[in-house]
Amino acid sequence: MNFIRQMLINLFLVSLSYTLALAVHGDHVHNICAWDYAAKGPKTWPQCFQACNGYLQSPINIAYSEIQYIKGLTIDLFGFEETTTQTLLLLNNGHTAQVNIGGHTTPSIYSPLTKGRYRLVQFHYHWGPDNSVGSETFLNNLQYPLEEHIVFANMRYKDFFEAANSSDGLAVLSNLYKVGKYNSGLNPVISNLKYVRYQGQSHSFSGLKIRSIVDEDDARFFAFNGSLTTPPCSENVAWHVMAEPLELSQAQLEEFRKLYSTNNTVGTQNLVIIEKNFRPIQMLNGRSILASFEFNQPTAGTVGAALGLHSRWAVLALLSASSGPKTWGQCFQTCKGHLQSPINIAYSDIQYVQGLALDLLGFEETTNQTLLLLNNGHTAHGPDNNVGSETFLNNLQYPLEEHIVFANTRYNEFLEAANSSDGLSNLYQVGKYSCALNPIIDNLKYIKHRAQSYPFSGLKIRSIINQNAASFFAFNGSLTTPLCTENVAWHVMAHTMELSQAQARISICYGLPY
Repeated sequence: MNFIRQMLINLFLVSLSYTLALAVHGDHVHNICAWDYAAKGPKTWPQCFQACNGYLQSPINIAYSEIQYIKGLTIDLFGFEETTTQTLLLLNNGHTAQVNIGGHTTPSIYSPLTKGRYRLVQFHYHWGPDNSVGSETFLNNLQYPLEEHIVFANMRYKDFFEAANSSDGLAVLSNLYKVGKYNSGLNPVISNLKYVRYQGQSHSFSGLKIRSIVDEDDARFFAFNGSLTTPPCSENVAWHVMAEPLELSQAQLEEFRKLYSTNNTVGTQNLVIIEKNFRPIQMLNGRSILASFEFNQPTAGTVGAALGLHSRWAVLALLSASSGPKTWGQCFQTCKGHLQSPINIAYSDIQYVQGLALDLLGFEETTNQTLLLLNNGHTAHGPDNNVGSETFLNNLQYPLEEHIVFANTRYNEFLEAANSSDGLSNLYQVGKYSCALNPIIDNLKYIKHRAQSYPFSGLKIRSIINQNAASFFAFNGSLTTPLCTENVAWHVMAHTMELSQAQARISICYGLPY
């Protein structure tokens, strides 16, 4: 029995995200299910792992508006400063690149959430196919290209096996990464990824300074109770997410994207890249998010709540009035992409496709639900009738453009669907009074200043879409604001709509960002 128990312990140490996940209770294997991030992805996990459908699931979006500052909240780090002389094991487990830490003299932390001390067990990474996605945790609606999870086991338990099955058994330190300067601290890990390209490969190395994989500013963090982000999704994890993202170079990030979820025996044609290994964010369900610091100044890691927008874009808006589209690429590399919107729809470039049609479902009835009109500080109009629209029709710009945004119904929620958005655009010219827009325009006076909102009802959704919806232009593009994600199917109505000069003037007067 001791031999069997030791084997199970070693299996857990191999990974918290193993190919055949074991939901273990005591000494008994309760459930065995294969899982991944594709056909057997997060939506299917609860079928085998009931905890994945729980109320304390991770990851989450750390919304700054939900944060509670706790004075004196600290993480104590023990044994992190010295370069480890022990041999570490780098492993490709088919889901991620992971480094296992052995022995009982490893670094440890003291968690303020549980008042317990935790021993370092392993660390691993989550990433996406491009720089607009990758991290599991969101910081105020912003997803980063890479996230590092440093996993600890409670030292009150005799081994990891026992800790993993206890209500206060695990703790995670999370570091988010953005693309920037070369990270020498990560080099001992990244330089060895070439030896674990395929699932099941492992490579021993040494000389890693553990402190280099933890944010130097460990005094600034968010803390909350949550779960493992992979099956069995056990809700026994004390989470500590560092407030300031670290940096790594683009070349370093690309090394993670060269790993395969398949082994090297399947043949070249059957190899599958680990393209994305992040779970969609989960509901907070009333949980508290604690912060170790106060939000006093608009700095890169601490802003955005007032705007309700992506934090780094909010920083640009707050710190400089001239920080417009030319500067977006400094923070959001996708804004420099090759499928960016808006565009000029030049008639000479158009390709006619017979049978191309938009099907509108459920648009005819007047909605009786309450809608929320919001001034988010960014809106689509110009100072006069010569400019305003983002899309041009054959070199002609219009005074107003309306973007109607849709999320793919195959996804559970908008933040998940943000990886597969859909959009429809109406262009407006000044002309006759628009009754259809009246429910919106009449209420603009209540949201004159940024962050103001106003609930209203009675809008007939079909009225804000061009009646001649059979004539449109379609192309693949991006969001026209940061993050500039290139995942938008655009449909621009070929015929313009009209609104009166007075209505256009109201939209200018009450659409101000401040």
